[in-house]
Amino acid sequence: MLQIARILDDGKAVILASVTDPRNTRERLIKAAIRAIEKEGESGVRIRDICKATNTTAPSVYYFFGDRYGLIRAAQASRYRLPLATLQQDFAEAVYSCKSKAEFTKLVHQILEVIYSDKRKPIRSTRVNVLGNAQSDRLLAKEIASMHDSINKVAAEPIRYAQAKKWIDDDFNPQMFYSWLVGTLNGRVLIDLDSTHPESDDWDFIAKRAVCRLLGIDEPKPTKKPRRNRTTK
Repeated sequence: MLQIARILDDGKAVILASVTDPRNTRERLIKAAIRAIEKEGESGVRIRDICKATNTTAPSVYYFFGDRYGLIRAAQASRYRLPLATLQQDFAEAVYSCKSKAEFTKLVHQILEVIYSDKRKPIRSTRVNVLGNAQSDRLLAKEIASMHDSINKVAAEPIRYAQAKKWIDDDFNPQMFYSWLVGTLNGRVLIDLDSTHPESDDWDFIAKRAVCRLLGIDEPKPTKKPRRNRTTK
């Protein structure tokens, strides 16, 4: 809420008017649409209900998003972007605080343990859900592609920093590395579909090994001994 005030001669402020910050209104509409999508799917996004939940009016939806589909598109893009942006920011801050290759390697191991963990199943599922919707929505697909390009550019900077420090190999494209890494996260959904998949630890072992070998750092020690394919005679 923005307030317009007038300063009197005695230094006191008198509130003349209060105006809702447009950015706040837009975010509230998006958050309400996200809640509706996660509860009922895209069909649950009804302008009347969204406006009631946010204490706004239909013209606000049309002003910010054009129509109902524009609101849905913005909500889906936000569902996809926020977890990635948060992860990227946390990773960057942690990388810049590292003082040695050993510290950086330890950080990567911790990050890998988190991003492939069962706790992040809902986040991975959400991303794949949004990508599924993007297959039939050209505008959403275009927005996600553009969003990924922006996130990749920002996420590449701490990788370049580590390369400059000689902590990791420098024979790969940092932007495409991050894009590929997100691809492995989305691919983990194939294992997540079976909540009790007996070989999920092996999938994680392979993914972590691939990341570490590409970076040129030591692999984390597996919590469980990985299975090996045994050929029976």
